[in-house]
Amino acid sequence: MAVVDGQGVAGAEITGVLTRLSYVPEQELMHVVEHDRAYIAAEMTALLSSWLTGLGCPVLNRPTPTSLSGPAWRREQWVYFAARLGIPVCPVHRDTRLSADAAIGQSLQLESTITVVAGNCSAHPTR
Repeated sequence: MAVVDGQGVAGAEITGVLTRLSYVPEQELMHVVEHDRAYIAAEMTALLSSWLTGLGCPVLNRPTPTSLSGPAWRREQWVYFAARLGIPVCPVHRDTRLSADAAIGQSLQLESTITVVAGNCSAHPTR
């Protein structure tokens, strides 16, 4: 049984689920005594994970051990996954250079371009 817009809905009536919540935050439980909130939030997250895992209908982003809303992947992982499915993607660029303040006293860092194609990685020094 679930509650949707204040109405009880049997699990068999649910035709699909998209979970937008990665966990139950303590801030959603202001009606619970403060020293119990963390425990209750963890228990509610575990309960929802179990319930979502057991649903017979399509769940677009089934829970994982670390998130109710599917894998907690970095952007690069999502882009790679989408590209493998044939979904158009934009390139992901990540800047790993030190900031000007952090670079004081540091030796000059060698910059490289790293290319990943079909799981194969190659680095090319740029200076």
